[in-house]
Amino acid sequence: MMNHTTTMIERFNTFFGFALAAIGVFIAAASAQESGQKSSGATPAHTLHDRIVREYLEGEWDEAATDLAALPKSSAAAPKSPAQADMEYVRRTITECRPAWWKQIKAGKKINFRPAVWGKAQAAIFDPAAKTSIQLNYFNGTPTVTVTWDASEMDNPAEAEHGFTKGDLNDLNIWQILGTTDSWTALSLRSQTNLDEKAQLLLSRYLQFRGNVSGAYYGTPRARRWNFWLDLASYEEKYAKMPAIMSRKAVAAMFMAEVIGHREKYPSIKVPGSLPAEDAERKLAEALRGWIGPHALTLAEDQTLRAAISAFAAANIANVRQSGMVTLPNGLKVALDPEADAPEAANRVSWLRERLSKSAN
Repeated sequence: MMNHTTTMIERFNTFFGFALAAIGVFIAAASAQESGQKSSGATPAHTLHDRIVREYLEGEWDEAATDLAALPKSSAAAPKSPAQADMEYVRRTITECRPAWWKQIKAGKKINFRPAVWGKAQAAIFDPAAKTSIQLNYFNGTPTVTVTWDASEMDNPAEAEHGFTKGDLNDLNIWQILGTTDSWTALSLRSQTNLDEKAQLLLSRYLQFRGNVSGAYYGTPRARRWNFWLDLASYEEKYAKMPAIMSRKAVAAMFMAEVIGHREKYPSIKVPGSLPAEDAERKLAEALRGWIGPHALTLAEDQTLRAAISAFAAANIANVRQSGMVTLPNGLKVALDPEADAPEAANRVSWLRERLSKSAN
């Protein structure tokens, strides 16, 4: 299993020359009473609400979309109840993260489509026969993007690993690919040419980081948990030599800073009361990874986390490309160059110790 996990983490790390290589709970069945209500006629709105929340958190988004359409219409002028606000969030998220092209690509055929990432649509080609996850070519300075992934695994409920499905893994992979192409095509061709080895490595780390953040935001709640599971696992010593590992650690550090800095917003997440004297950040990452694997966030927690990821992504665009430094929600930094991260890591650990100590008192 450990060898398989290593393979999965390697799969999600991006390596560049000038062509990109492969880029790599709450679970409950509907009660007998609910089933009876469903078969006998209209389902009560409160029961439908609970079912839609479960379907959303479990990534059963086709079912959730069908149930959303069955909800009673509410007046636009009337104040929205908490349940109505929940449904608006679910509807908005599914619309954003399951565009029309999703079902078209699931058919497995070559198509032109326009994925939108971070508010910007880009022209792209899905080609199931493409040799790498991303192919970027330029004609008269204009980029042409071709992407590919295993369409047969889109929304696939078959078990993969660590309690996650093939669909969860594929969902994350898709949005990482699209997030990477979004940032890559935003760069001018001139800025990518005549780069020395150090500059090429910085570029690859930056693009992998942007892809990773995009996957965390656009994926289903289960894919999001898988993303953070992998990010937190990157603190293990055996992954230390991977060229783009700091791009994963940066997102893991964001998750730790967000959860520890806002304990009241994530009441279901279990965190340790203190940190050990050595390897403190790695130990915290290990503890949170142990929790996030088998446990789902609540709907409110998922919404809060997605908003935090969006703010984090907006704060780390061009400046990261130039500096190689990622800014966390608490204002501290992560260096994408592991050799430059030691002082930043010391600051992060000091902050984590302080916050955990305050929350324990």
